Amino acid sequence: MREEGIVLEVHGAEAVVQMEAGERSGPCCACAALGGENRRLQARTDLPVQVGERVVVEVHAGSAALRAFLVSALPLLGLAGGVLLGQSWRPLGLGKDAASLVLGFAALAAAFALGAFIDRLVTRKSTREPAIVGVCSAEGRATNRGPTTNP
Repeated sequence: MREEGIVLEVHGAEAVVQMEAGERSGPCCACAALGGENRRLQARTDLPVQVGERVVVEVHAGSAALRAFLVSALPLLGLAGGVLLGQSWRPLGLGKDAASLVLGFAALAAAFALGAFIDRLVTRKSTREPAIVGVCSAEGRATNRGPTTNP
């Protein structure tokens, strides 16, 4: 998703950008994550930007569907699988209902731990940080100045 904002601070290859509410703003709850009305984020940049300039920032949504599955569906599948397993296998001499309860909650916890591990391993490493991809000209059009070069 690309949105416009104004550069507030520049620190080398990083800039603090005050984001504006875009036409698509609202349904994704990203504004709340950025601080509500004070929509500021830190974005990397290869472009020479200055304080006060209007820039285009690309914010990657990440893999929201995979995260939703890992947090909700996978643990529920573990719970259901554990309950079904407890109906036929009774460890430690437990009764049918007790085995279903114990194995259901054990599988729920294991599936939740597996989901957290996969989240850390896959989705968080593949999520890219926000980046400034263009600088708006005086007419409001985005232009790409190209990467900075150090003499």
